[in-house]
Amino acid sequence: MQRSGHTSGDPVIVRACGLVLREWQPSDVPNMVAMFNTREMNRWTPLEYPFDERVASAYVERAHRARAGGTIQLAITEDGLTPLGEVLLFPTGVAQTCEFAYAVGSAYRGRALAARAVRALLPLARSQGYRTARLVIAVDNVPSHHVARAAGFTLTQERLQRRERKSYVLTMATWARSIAGDEKPVPAGPTGFPSVRVP
Repeated sequence: MQRSGHTSGDPVIVRACGLVLREWQPSDVPNMVAMFNTREMNRWTPLEYPFDERVASAYVERAHRARAGGTIQLAITEDGLTPLGEVLLFPTGVAQTCEFAYAVGSAYRGRALAARAVRALLPLARSQGYRTARLVIAVDNVPSHHVARAAGFTLTQERLQRRERKSYVLTMATWARSIAGDEKPVPAGPTGFPSVRVP
């Protein structure tokens, strides 16, 4: 993995797992709108909807400011140019524990981009002192469960969370994995999810 640093003032670029993860730029706005301005993204993510050019421009600015609080938001690319999605790394408030999130444009799925992006960022998370990584995923978002498993996460026994997001009510499950270097598996939770109807 190569990166240009991870202090709040330095740009972050990660080359690993066949990907180039880099910070969002104003020139990405048209591609961001094409990827994120969909009903599916509205349902599963906290992204604003409609996600137009004004919203995208503000999002890029907020992503750069968020670095000061320890949040890293990177465009997923294969060549350092065209964004195919996004991966996020942010603190949870629990000591030595971070959380990841991701979103991939519908035109670019089936290439394991999200799982590869999370794996690519694990060494960076470890270098910042994190020992455990988490994903919090809606129980009905089955494709995201597959991403979690592919990235080495295990469903935990933590209580399901209820989140009201925009016009949706989501029930969220927590996945986790060790990133401490010894990579001991996290105790598994139930093998299935309750059936939850999302309006």
